[in-house]
Amino acid sequence: MSFVALASTQLGITPPSIFFTAFALTVFVTRTFSGTPRRPGRPPPVPAALLALVTVGLAATALARTRLQLVLGAAVFGLGFGNQYPASSATC
Repeated sequence: MSFVALASTQLGITPPSIFFTAFALTVFVTRTFSGTPRRPGRPPPVPAALLALVTVGLAATALARTRLQLVLGAAVFGLGFGNQYPASSATC
């Protein structure tokens, strides 16, 4: 992830910090709702699905050639990465 800014500059995507901004906003917005305590009768969250989102987000980021593709990759990655810990904690 540390090379995303350099890669976006090389591809001509400006500003180079757009990936990290989209990632942080996605984590901030989605984590607000993902850390709720588990209630009886509700199925537990699915941490494996979140790991799959991390993988898809990293692949989308690696294949991104436009600003929109880079932002979408960051959002998918942020959704999976940012909610992995709350989902894992809620299953205990």
